[in-house]
Amino acid sequence: MKKHSHIIQSLIFLAALTAVVFVACYLFFREIEKKNDQTAAIVNEIQTETDRQNNLQSLNLVLQNSEAERNQLNSFILPNDAFVPYIESLERQAKTIGVAMTDSLDTKPDPSSTSGTEFFLISMNISGTWDKVIQMINIVESAQYASTIDTLELNKNLSDTKKSLWTAGLTLRMLKYK
Repeated sequence: MKKHSHIIQSLIFLAALTAVVFVACYLFFREIEKKNDQTAAIVNEIQTETDRQNNLQSLNLVLQNSEAERNQLNSFILPNDAFVPYIESLERQAKTIGVAMTDSLDTKPDPSSTSGTEFFLISMNISGTWDKVIQMINIVESAQYASTIDTLELNKNLSDTKKSLWTAGLTLRMLKYK
């Protein structure tokens, strides 16, 4: 019986030892899983920050490389301080060419703009010979600033047959800063 009791005690001890080993292994592997989760989170944060830094560097490089293009694009928009000089230069050129020019101005907001621009409309009436009127229209059309001729109407003055006077009515649309 002693032998039997000793075997039972050994079995109980082995069962308890096995349970302790399983609990220790469970706790050990659970701690490893926590550490793996923490490591994965840290690696993910590092990767996210690295991606963010790379994106910022790319954006800075794009901004640096596009500065010339942005400056060139801005040069096509009529600045506020060039508003009056531009109109005066058109009037001087009309006088130099030898045509009569009258103009009226209007400003309309640009509905598609988020950059603080608006449309500047110049309505002009140009009177002179056919060649001179066309020359002035070409000057208006080839402005250094981005512009579009919205309307153009050419009429010949039929009452004056000697001088063959023509009149051009046009509306020029330009983009300008507010």
